[in-house]
Amino acid sequence: MAAKQTANNPLYIGISDPLTVRRALLETSKEAISYLQRFEEFKKVRTEKLAFISEYHTTIHDLQKQMAKLRSLMPNTSLHATMPEPKHKVKVKQQAVEQPEIDRLKQELSRIESQLSRMA
Repeated sequence: MAAKQTANNPLYIGISDPLTVRRALLETSKEAISYLQRFEEFKKVRTEKLAFISEYHTTIHDLQKQMAKLRSLMPNTSLHATMPEPKHKVKVKQQAVEQPEIDRLKQELSRIESQLSRMA
């Protein structure tokens, strides 16, 4: 009689393989929990990041105040205007660096071409 009541009940849905369905539900729950754990770690890292950023801003603000105080204590001079400019500027020659690379590539290309000609 219980079987007839469940068969006529529109809310009853028969499950052909309950163990597989239960296993799938448990695996899905396990994945959801792992995602929630990762999200909690993410939130923790985010709050730590915000704390570091806040500390950084306060440190920078304090440094700016101290630099302003130091500048006010320093005498006003035009030292930067009286400094002579350097006589010799160091120039980097890019041609010298690139030339051996070009030569090496040319040699490698000629070697490959010679190997191709031997194969044909």
